[in-house]
Amino acid sequence: MKKVIFLIIAISLFGNLSKTKAMIIEYDEITKSDKADVTLYAKKMNGVYTDFKIVFQGGVITRPYWINTTSPTWSPQILYEDINKDGKNELIIILTKGTGIGILEKKFTFSKSKFKE
Repeated sequence: MKKVIFLIIAISLFGNLSKTKAMIIEYDEITKSDKADVTLYAKKMNGVYTDFKIVFQGGVITRPYWINTTSPTWSPQILYEDINKDGKNELIIILTKGTGIGILEKKFTFSKSKFKE
């Protein structure tokens, strides 16, 4: 009986890990930061990246309404610093929504870590 329960638990864990990995595989890897252990994934649609998935310290955060241009010159920037001097690093992602003749539109997204450091 113990072996059956162990087998069921093992299959459940493997199924959940495979499901998360499959979800990310459908997306393009946009950028990553080894310092912050962050990887950004997104879908490419009509010249912009949208529907972001952020893999941050083992967890997955979804941001479906974020957009960033697909130009490699304007890839998202990841900062992981203590900007408010509280002793904890904050995750900051800078997105470039669009560019043009003399115009550059960026969006700064600030997020306190929802995961334990």
